[in-house]
Amino acid sequence: MSQGTAIPTLEPGGVYTLAAHTVSAQLTLAAGGTPSPPDEAFPAPTQIIEPIGTPSPVDELAENLSLPETDTPSAERLYDHLTFIEDVTYPDGADVSPGMLFTKTWRVQNTGTHAWTSGYSLVFEGGEAMGATASLQFTKNVVEPGEIIDISVDLIAPEVIGTYQGYWMLRNLEGKLFGAGDLSQPFWVKIDVVKGLDVAFDFNAYADEAEWGVGSVPVDFDTLGTDELTFGPPPEPGVAFVDLQNNLDLEDGRLSSWVLETYPAPGTGNYLVGKYPPHTVNAGENLTGRVGLLANSDGSCGAGDVKFQVNYTVDDNLSTMKTLWGHQDNCDGKLHDFEVDLSDLAGQEVDFYLLVIAAASTDENYAIWDSLIVKR
Repeated sequence: MSQGTAIPTLEPGGVYTLAAHTVSAQLTLAAGGTPSPPDEAFPAPTQIIEPIGTPSPVDELAENLSLPETDTPSAERLYDHLTFIEDVTYPDGADVSPGMLFTKTWRVQNTGTHAWTSGYSLVFEGGEAMGATASLQFTKNVVEPGEIIDISVDLIAPEVIGTYQGYWMLRNLEGKLFGAGDLSQPFWVKIDVVKGLDVAFDFNAYADEAEWGVGSVPVDFDTLGTDELTFGPPPEPGVAFVDLQNNLDLEDGRLSSWVLETYPAPGTGNYLVGKYPPHTVNAGENLTGRVGLLANSDGSCGAGDVKFQVNYTVDDNLSTMKTLWGHQDNCDGKLHDFEVDLSDLAGQEVDFYLLVIAAASTDENYAIWDSLIVKR
């Protein structure tokens, strides 16, 4: 089950709290206890590649996991049931660097007959835990039948090169485990740990942790605008939003991979701004990415016209606010690449701000940030 983007590197000596996060549904999870044994079996993985220098986990898993029964779901199983929709981040086989922190997000739907409450948990069920706690309890009060949510968990890639896979399920109030599909199977994260990745900070990976707001110029970087903006897809057309999306029709005629889509409310001078978690800049790092607009559904260039801007502060001090890069773009059939040397900021802790300002009153200002990273 797939995901999406590259990931940030653990800073030397950094301490990270393994907690779960959410995107569209604001479902959060808090550390819980040790999961109870599964009451229903699921298949052992068959394609885990042995990490270099370590024993293969396949034999160990096979001793503990058995094949599921092939009967149709029982009424009890349908009482609690989920349907896997998509991987929001980190698709199967995504490359990550040794020891890197990354957030895995699954999009699922409650297709059972019963609401999921705060007593439900996300439970690690086998394979490679990747630093996660064994059980993470829901703190969202109710997920109604039919509701679609994003469930995320913070993980740390193993230090040894290889392919790793971890299996997860949900647990109800009675301690029974359930998963996806007719056989209630676990959903998973599968990554390739490789050397040589040059990503120091990935804006896609931290997008759901950024603080987002909307307003009208002049830009208020202190309160981030007149209204707070929740990360996730728009509740209805024409409403400002920021979200991670893929397979979008870009103005240059291509389909996108995972990009950060930012849409300010229609009206000249309306803006959308996001403040990202801090990053300590190291010598030799550059900010790189490309920006552009979406095409119309028929593939033609739309009427979008926006100003892209990246600002930063040092030590979270607004008096140090500076513009790092800016570009005004209309739908011209091209994406625009940029790269900024961050050498002057080496050794300093900075907060990046992404800003999109509508330069025209059109409702087609669908602006995207593609492959926006700080690279070594």
